[in-house]
Amino acid sequence: MTDMYFDYKDKSLKKHKIDLRIRSSEGEAPKITLKVLKSVASSHSERVEIERIWSRESFDEIMKELSSHLEEHVLESSANFINGDPENILTSVKFVKIQERKTERNIINAINSRTSELEFEFAIDRTFYRLNSSYKDYGLMELEIESKKTGNYEILDRHVNEIINDHQSKFLLWPHSKLATGLAIEALLSGREIKTGEDFDIDGLLTLSGAKKIDSIMKLDPT
Repeated sequence: MTDMYFDYKDKSLKKHKIDLRIRSSEGEAPKITLKVLKSVASSHSERVEIERIWSRESFDEIMKELSSHLEEHVLESSANFINGDPENILTSVKFVKIQERKTERNIINAINSRTSELEFEFAIDRTFYRLNSSYKDYGLMELEIESKKTGNYEILDRHVNEIINDHQSKFLLWPHSKLATGLAIEALLSGREIKTGEDFDIDGLLTLSGAKKIDSIMKLDPT
C-alpha cells in the first residue's frame, strides 16, 4: 500500500497534531483519512480517526471536520472536486504533499477464545520512504499493536512492556508516528547526523542502533 500525507505550507496540521492521508492499495479504491491525536501515554496513543473511500462526499466530510480544528484556514468544498485524482485535488486547494511511502503489511489478529471477539491487531510493517533524488529509499521494520476493543489499554500496555523486556536485543519502544519518523530520517540524512552505511542495513532498513540514535534525536527535538 502507498500512503501520501499532506499539510499546508505553514504546517498548521502538524501544529494541531492532525494527519491527512491518502492511501492507495492495489485493486482497491483510494481512501482519505483524517487523524487527530487525543492523548499520548508511555506505550500507546489515542486518536480520533475518520477513514472514508475517496469521493466528493468524503472530501466534503473531511474538509468540514478539518474546519472545526483550523480556524485560520478557509477550507474548500467539493466545488474544487475537478477530477477523481486525490493528489491533484488536494494540491489544488493549497495542500502540499509532505511525505510518500510504501508499506508491506502482514496482519495477525488476536481473538478472544472465550468470546470470539477481536481484541488486538498485530501489524508487521516494512516501510520505505520515497526521499529526494539524492538518496535511495530508506525505511524501517515496525510491529504495531492496535487495540480493537474499548478499555483494553491496560492489557495493551502490559503486552508492549513484555515484548520490550523479553526481546531488548530486537525491539525498541517507538513512540513516533511513521510520518514523523520519515521526516526525521530525511532531515537527519541531509544533515549527515545519520549515515547510510552505519545506521541502515543492506536493504535500507534502520538497524537497532540507528533507530536508537534517531529516537534520542527526535526526543531532544520533537519538532
